[in-house]
Amino acid sequence: MVVRFRYLVPVILVGSLLSSVSVQAKEFIPRLGITMENHSNASRTDDPDAEIADTLMRPYFGFTFKENTTDLKAQADVLLLQESYSKNTFDTQFLPTVDVTLDWTIQPNRLSWVVEDYAYAQRITIVGADTPDNRQIFNVLATGPDFVFARGLYDGLAKLRLADVYYSESDQDNQRLITTGTLTRALNEYSDVGVEGSLSSVKFEEDYLIDYDLVSIVARYNRDMPFGELDVRGGVNYVDYEIGASESTPALALKVSSYEGALHSWSLTYSNKYTDPAMDAYDPFYSRLLDVSETRVIDPGKIVGVGVYETERTELNYGYNGARIGLTLGAFAGSSGFLLNAADDGEEKGGGVGLSYLVSERMTLWLDYYQSRTEFPNNPNGSFAETASPSFGISYAITDSLNIVGGAYSTDNDSDIRDPETNKLTQKYKDSVLYLTVEYKGQSKRF
Repeated sequence: MVVRFRYLVPVILVGSLLSSVSVQAKEFIPRLGITMENHSNASRTDDPDAEIADTLMRPYFGFTFKENTTDLKAQADVLLLQESYSKNTFDTQFLPTVDVTLDWTIQPNRLSWVVEDYAYAQRITIVGADTPDNRQIFNVLATGPDFVFARGLYDGLAKLRLADVYYSESDQDNQRLITTGTLTRALNEYSDVGVEGSLSSVKFEEDYLIDYDLVSIVARYNRDMPFGELDVRGGVNYVDYEIGASESTPALALKVSSYEGALHSWSLTYSNKYTDPAMDAYDPFYSRLLDVSETRVIDPGKIVGVGVYETERTELNYGYNGARIGLTLGAFAGSSGFLLNAADDGEEKGGGVGLSYLVSERMTLWLDYYQSRTEFPNNPNGSFAETASPSFGISYAITDSLNIVGGAYSTDNDSDIRDPETNKLTQKYKDSVLYLTVEYKGQSKRF
C-alpha cells in the first residue's frame, strides 16, 4: 500500500494544482500531441535474426503552470506520456515527468513552507540497454520550511527538508532529513561571496543497504564580468557510513559563461564532488526566496546505481545564434566512482554538433551528430559502451499553436557489456528511426 501511495504522489500533487486553476492560477499553458516512430530494430539486439521492425506510438499531455499570489507561489512543468508498440515488442508504459513546487508564505520574504516533487524515468541497471524493460520511475518528494534573513550586506538562508525517495522497480527506497544553510555578502554591485553547508542523513528501507550522512561545506565567489559571469566554489565533501567508515573529497566547481542572447555564446563548467542519485535531482541549496543554487553539470536521468559516488565532469559549449543560421558545439569528459560499489564506476567522454537553418518564420531545418564513449574499468560484465547518432529533421508551424516535426535518426551502439544471466550483448545494436510528431500548444491562459 505504501508503494502505491508513493507512485501516485506526483499525480496527486499535479491534481491539486489543476483543481486550483479556476480560482487562483495566473498562467496555464497546455500541450498535447503524439509521436510516431518506425524502428528498424525495435528489439535493439545484435542478432540480425532476432531484429524486430516495429512502430512506437507515444501520445502525451503536458502543461506549464505558474501561480503567484500574496500567500502562495506555485510552478509546475508536467508531461504525462504513454509508450506502446504495435507488435508488442515491449509492454505499454506510462512515463510521467514532473517538476512541481509549492511555496506557502507564512511571513512575506522571511518564512515559507515548501513542497517539492520531481519524477522522471531512469534506467534500472547500467548493464542493460536503454529499453522500456530497463526503465523505472524515480521520484523525490520533499517538504519543509525555508527561512530567509537579511542584515546589511548579508543575505542568509536556512532550510529543513524531510524527503522520500522512491524507485518503482528497484529496492533502493529511502528517507532523508536535509538541513541547509547559506550566507552571502555583497562585495559591490557586480560581485559577492558566500559560504554554504548541508547535511543529508539517508536511511534506506532495506536493511542490507548501508545508511550514511553526507556533508558539504563550500565557499563561493560570484562576479559579473564584461563578457558574462564567473562562479567559483571550493570546499570539502564528507560521507560518514553507519558501519563506521568515512571518506572525504575536495568539492570544487567552476562556471564561466557569456551572457544569454549574444550572437556568440559559450560556457565552460567543471565540477568535482560527492553526491548521490537523489541529490542530483534535488538541489539542497536552491530556494525560490533566495536563488543561490550551486553549479549543476549533471543530468540526473543518466545516473544509475545506489549510494554515494564521487563525480568529476568538464563541459565546454559554444553557440552561434544568427538571424537564420544556428550552430552548437559541445564536448564533455567526466567520471563517476561509487564508494561502495566499484562495478558501477564509469569514465565518459563525448560531444556533438548541431546546425539549424531558418527557412521561414514557420519552417526550420536542422542536422545533428552526437557521439560518446563510456568505459567501466571495474565492471565484470563489460568494459565499454559507445554510441554514435546522426539525425536530421524539419519543423513546421501550421499555426501559432499547432506544430509538426518530422525527420530521421540512427543509433549505432558498440559495446562488450553482457547480461550476466544470458551472456548476451545488451548494448551492441543498430537502429534506424523515422519519426513524426504533431503537437498542439495552447496559448497562455491567465485567470
